[in-house]
Amino acid sequence: MQYRSVATVAGEAGMSLDTFRRAFRATKGEPPARFQRRQRLVMGANLLRRRELTLKQIASILGFCDDFHFSKAFKAQHAVSPSGFRERILRLGSETFSPEIHSAWTDESR
Repeated sequence: MQYRSVATVAGEAGMSLDTFRRAFRATKGEPPARFQRRQRLVMGANLLRRRELTLKQIASILGFCDDFHFSKAFKAQHAVSPSGFRERILRLGSETFSPEIHSAWTDESR
């Protein structure tokens, strides 16, 4: 899996960045960068289930510059730190957090 920027996705769609942003916002009701960040954090929640991955590895997979920025963004969106989320999931054995992840932002869809 590789993080893809909004500019990269726009180019792959054959659109200028500004045109892509306007079209995306008109369709999804939010800017593409906000949508992408939210989806990356949803993916982060799913990756936290994998015990073998460190926060630093998850941050890198998702395109964050380091685990501090990932943790700060994760807590802002989910109201719990990544480590607190992981502890809760592992303790409860819960598989209830499984929202869809939009594949347009990763190379997995190819």
